[in-house]
Amino acid sequence: LDALRAAGVDVPTVVGGVHCTMVPEAVVAEGHFDVVAVGEAELAFRELVDRIERGDDVRDVPNMRFPARSRFNRNLTSIDNPVGAFPDLAAIAPNDYALFDMERIIRSKNGWLGLLTSRGCPYKCTYCFNQEIVDRYVEDGAAQTSKEYLRHYPVPRILEEIRSLKARHPEIEHLIFDDDLFTLDRAYVREFSQAYKASGIGLPYVVNAHVQVFDEEMAFQLADS
Repeated sequence: LDALRAAGVDVPTVVGGVHCTMVPEAVVAEGHFDVVAVGEAELAFRELVDRIERGDDVRDVPNMRFPARSRFNRNLTSIDNPVGAFPDLAAIAPNDYALFDMERIIRSKNGWLGLLTSRGCPYKCTYCFNQEIVDRYVEDGAAQTSKEYLRHYPVPRILEEIRSLKARHPEIEHLIFDDDLFTLDRAYVREFSQAYKASGIGLPYVVNAHVQVFDEEMAFQLADS
């Protein structure tokens, strides 16, 4: 970014993530960024970039907040747009792992690699950000209940992602599916277990479960895969 600016390219700065979603007002008030993204903003960010490229007004892009007297907002108060609907995970572009130093990441974790097969959790643990995210989406009218927060990536997509990573990074020895609650959907666990076993990938893996949504049948399905 500094190199681009030194070359005379004026690059807008956008920040997002859990911290921005939890305390967006504080991040906006800091004034370090042109745009603050709230919630799951992949599609909203793409819309923001497309509008900037076309020279269109960006001030009503969902999920985005624009600090007062900033590049895109000359007003004396910030523009705080509500979040849009939760993205359909099947419609989001595949993760581009080539952007990262995967060898270094895998080496630093001693051969472990973390992946996600879903987003969301129905529980409301006080130490977790999930409840705050759901409350924000309901408050903004983008969701009605926490059930809309619970989504899975298609199983074939997950398996292809693993195959590709394994082929490029043979140093991967274990997988950990970092889903907040992998075992929430029994049908999905059954489908995944059968497909993973048939895929021949063969890497051992770890998942997060919960005593209220876990039983002997599910344990055998996961172990057998």
